[in-house]
Amino acid sequence: MNFLEQSVPEDPKDLPAFWRELAAGLLPFNTGAAAVAEAFALHLERALHLSGQELVNLRQASAIGGYSVEHLSRMVKAGTIPNAGRSGAPRVRRCDVPHKPGRQGIPAKAIPDRRRTSQFTQVRRLVVSSALKGGR
Repeated sequence: MNFLEQSVPEDPKDLPAFWRELAAGLLPFNTGAAAVAEAFALHLERALHLSGQELVNLRQASAIGGYSVEHLSRMVKAGTIPNAGRSGAPRVRRCDVPHKPGRQGIPAKAIPDRRRTSQFTQVRRLVVSSALKGGR
């Protein structure tokens, strides 16, 4: 993909450097646009950091990295991957999920978590029923 005749990196980790390079190129011509590009880089760095801290269950980690749930469970038990959850319900920080070579990860949010989906459904029902009753 190209942006302003520059090739945009495919790896999201390389995007902050891309935006900073773009900001440096824009600075002599338009300081406002350069400041916006620098702000993009800063916000993207923060978002990448926060998404790396996101906790995922082993099923989600399996979809992200390509290893089976069983193998990830063994890695957590062996201490190869730090357990960010509790015993019996392991969680792994997204940045700690091992990736099979050549495997492109997918966002954990694209993999529905049964609890998250049921909680969403319960909240949606509550809001709809409240709206039908004339509540706020």
